[in-house]
Amino acid sequence: MINAGRGIGVVAAAAMLLASGVASASIVGKALRVSVTSPTMGSGVLEVDQSEGTWSGDTWTWRSGSGGIPIKNAQGQTLATLSNTTMRFMNDPVVSLSFSLMAGGSGINATIASGLLSFPTIYAEGKASASVTVTDSDGDGALLTGMASGGEMYSAHYNGYLGAGTTFASHDGASLAAGAWDSNSISESLGFLTIGNVYDMSAQYAFNLSANDQASGTSVWVTQEIPAPGALALLGLAGFAARRRR
Repeated sequence: MINAGRGIGVVAAAAMLLASGVASASIVGKALRVSVTSPTMGSGVLEVDQSEGTWSGDTWTWRSGSGGIPIKNAQGQTLATLSNTTMRFMNDPVVSLSFSLMAGGSGINATIASGLLSFPTIYAEGKASASVTVTDSDGDGALLTGMASGGEMYSAHYNGYLGAGTTFASHDGASLAAGAWDSNSISESLGFLTIGNVYDMSAQYAFNLSANDQASGTSVWVTQEIPAPGALALLGLAGFAARRRR
């Protein structure tokens, strides 16, 4: 027979398990890395260090502003221009990324990748939502072709950085086209789905973009703690103990 003292202990233990959320999170490596390659003009990289953003409570944010940041090759030629970009990490934990990238006079391969958000292991469910827009800027149509995990344009990962980890979701298709002086968009969402134990997260956009055209996107990748199967069993035992006391 379960006595009252033991029942109270079980309830307290269950409460402690359910209350053990993410105590703190940290950004590993560069907070944001934008890599651009042109088949005729070479490559260029923009990296954003953690020190360039700001923490406000449990949220770290970096914004590019609307003026545009040129991404140049070794010879100083502009391959693409980044603008209206926001990289945000939250302790919850959340990885949120939005961007706008304009290709130069040559088609480009581009990767826009978050840093790795690391945190104490939680038993979690996850959700990832992303959208992409391609806009023609020179009257000859625009084409965006996915190069992320699964050949799509956006991917969300956990327990290992990007391709080294597990892919939770790949979104926004293999290609997206727009007619002359036009735009076209796609958006997808997956979750909430139970993942299991999670201890880090990252996200990226990767695509080929036609010359003189613009790609933009918004995304959010979130995990939230849920009771592990053992905690649920413990809660059931706590409920049984409470009933016995009555």
